[in-house]
Amino acid sequence: MSQRYDELERLQRLRESGALTDEEFQAEKRRLLGYDMPPVQERVTEVDAAEPRRSRTPLYVGLGAGGVAIAVAIGLLIGRTAGGGHDDGIVNLSLPAPADAPADTNLLNAAPPPAQDVRSLAKAEQLGRAFAAAFGGATGEARAQVNGQTVVYKPKDLFWIGDRAVLVSAGPSTDDCHACAGALAVHYLKANADKFEVTGSWPNLVGGAGWGKAPQWKLTNAFTSFPAIFEEGSGMGQGYVCASATLTELAPSGPVSSGPIPLHYDNEGAVSDDAAKVTIDGKIVNVKKDVSFDVAYAAAEPFTETWVRRGGKFVLQGGQTRVTQC
Repeated sequence: MSQRYDELERLQRLRESGALTDEEFQAEKRRLLGYDMPPVQERVTEVDAAEPRRSRTPLYVGLGAGGVAIAVAIGLLIGRTAGGGHDDGIVNLSLPAPADAPADTNLLNAAPPPAQDVRSLAKAEQLGRAFAAAFGGATGEARAQVNGQTVVYKPKDLFWIGDRAVLVSAGPSTDDCHACAGALAVHYLKANADKFEVTGSWPNLVGGAGWGKAPQWKLTNAFTSFPAIFEEGSGMGQGYVCASATLTELAPSGPVSSGPIPLHYDNEGAVSDDAAKVTIDGKIVNVKKDVSFDVAYAAAEPFTETWVRRGGKFVLQGGQTRVTQC
């Protein structure tokens, strides 16, 4: 009997502590007192570990975005009402920009492209642009007055001396006469972006031999440090034939000419007596660059003359040639 009272007191304490509900207390009491009651079911809180609790963050974000949209719409409506109902200054961002609206400018691409360096062009293109600069925009050929005659120049060669371009142009004279001659012109130029500017001009640096012909010339590096124009011409009059050469070094400061250098003389067309006929043929030999060269002459009595470099050009040693002049 005392055991049953102890159990009832324990149940009472459990109910008072909240461990048992009133219904559970009554059920246990009846069981203890002998009533046929089903046993009390334990309370079990089930937790689904496989499905975590869903976050409400997307809901909050959606609500915030909706609030911002509503605020923007209200602001636009208030601005439109304050402006008297006009929509001036209000841009519908959902519509494309008008066709004449200025495009956005990318400041990194807005700068002009760097100017092309004329030296990067092909040589033929450089030659054409140099010729145009030297002859007032002419292309292919140019006419100019030289010593009262009209010379038709064409571009012949272009080369560089350091940062200086040298243009060589040559052509015949349109006048066909014994004393008429073509000419060889030299222009010094400097690069200016994709064009040339003339810094020096010698339109009649080398003259032709006669009858309107253009000079016969070639570029050579055999005699001087800088390229030189070696020109050889001949003339005939009253049965006499003479030939000579000039050597023109194209130095950075300007052309430097040496000569004329006698290379041939004969009088076969001027005399009938074989004993009086004279023929002299010269050949340049023993070239020492920037120092000297010799001219060996084949004649009735062969001889040699020496040209030495002095004052930047070559001069005949002794000053007087033995070759008869026309």
